Amino acid sequence: MKIIQVYAPTSDHSDEEIESLYEDIETANQETKCHYTFIMGDFNAKVGKQMDDSETAMGNFGSEGRNERGQMLLDFLHHHNLHLMNTYFKKKPQRRWTWISPDGRTKTR
Repeated sequence: MKIIQVYAPTSDHSDEEIESLYEDIETANQETKCHYTFIMGDFNAKVGKQMDDSETAMGNFGSEGRNERGQMLLDFLHHHNLHLMNTYFKKKPQRRWTWISPDGRTKTR
């Protein structure tokens, strides 16, 4: 089993840095072949909900709103036949947030 832990740059960083990150992930994935590979972490991307049946990299339980970095992530997943597993499982509304501000007003999925 191989685990690749990722912490992607925030949206303050350039697209070139994100592309470099995906190249590094691809290299790490190809270095040693394993039966099971897990690529996990914080990609700082919002993938939203599945827009049509061609988006096979994700399940039916995404959250609202997709940004450019989310589209880049989905393109990477699709190109490498990978799946965004947390979109395959239905979650209670209070369990869908990955970050909540101290005052509770701002939530990030």
